Amino acid sequence: MEKKTVDKFAIDSLKNIQDVLHNIQYEAFDPDHRDNDRLLLDTVDHLCRVANMLAGVIREEKSKGFIENNNPQKYAENKLLIAQRSFNDYLKSTRG
Repeated sequence: MEKKTVDKFAIDSLKNIQDVLHNIQYEAFDPDHRDNDRLLLDTVDHLCRVANMLAGVIREEKSKGFIENNNPQKYAENKLLIAQRSFNDYLKSTRG
């Protein structure tokens, strides 16, 4: 019997994903960024907002037992880790 997605997400992991997204979003709004970085950082901000909202929906759906999928938690954690590292590298390169 295939596991439901509700069994493949841990609430703590979803909370951690949201925390990381909040941190990336906070960094994107640092007023010290150069003007030519603004468009990229606005894009990052909006992506964080959407991803954060989706993580919240997944947490709510998990608590109700509704979700079905393959291995979404591992995928989300891995992609978020790559995005976080890339964004941090970008910030380091722009701050000199």
